[in-house]
Amino acid sequence: MEKIMGEIKYLSEAEPVSMADAWFDMATSDHFWMIWRFERLKTMVRQKLIDFSIKKVFEIGCGSGTVLEQVSKNFGVNPDGCDLNDFALKKIKIKDQNIYCYNIYDQESTLENKYDIIILFDVIEHIEEDVNFVNSCLFHLKPGGKCIINVPAYMHLFSKYDKAVGHVRRYSKSMVTEKFSQINGDNLTMQYWGVTLYFLAIARKIMYLFTNKNIVSKGFEPPSKLFNSILSFLAKAENKLLRSPWIGSSLMFVFDKKN
Repeated sequence: MEKIMGEIKYLSEAEPVSMADAWFDMATSDHFWMIWRFERLKTMVRQKLIDFSIKKVFEIGCGSGTVLEQVSKNFGVNPDGCDLNDFALKKIKIKDQNIYCYNIYDQESTLENKYDIIILFDVIEHIEEDVNFVNSCLFHLKPGGKCIINVPAYMHLFSKYDKAVGHVRRYSKSMVTEKFSQINGDNLTMQYWGVTLYFLAIARKIMYLFTNKNIVSKGFEPPSKLFNSILSFLAKAENKLLRSPWIGSSLMFVFDKKN
């Protein structure tokens, strides 16, 4: 039964999730990494891999709502969102859409085949049974609808930071291709992004060989406003110049739900 508290609709009970709460305080729309990820999404839109016009959009694992805000501002749609992290949900600023505390395994009947687009940004790397999780997410997507997923790339970049923020794994194109054979999807397109960030991730991994202090903040928070501005500029430059980078710190992919 649905419970409404404030602007959040509780379709499921809130649960602890494999994600550090401190990350949500830093993951704002002006953070260079959030900008970089969204620029790659915009690149895919320009490449006509995704069309947000007059679509019902659902972000699963919406956290504190940064992607909801970016999508609403840039594409003129009001996406719905869900998460199980009550701490993060209560930080969401925009309230023009449905915000759910919801476990997708509960498969709420009113949400079945409801959406044209599902966004899963940096979620499935936290899930042990990632294939089963993605297939459960597709319950909410119309046949022929688009699913957009972003994940951290390359297991050789896996570090103490990944463990601290709750990552189970990082992905490569070959890993995604192998897992995709078990997913109810078609027409898979994959793109790495964050060439500069790839090398910064190597540096971060080396740094953590010598320290265990403040892993999340040191691994994600920009050391200065200037640093954040420079990387924000590089984010926009990369996505304009490189159609599909050969390497990156992250991997974004999109596919259709089978009819």
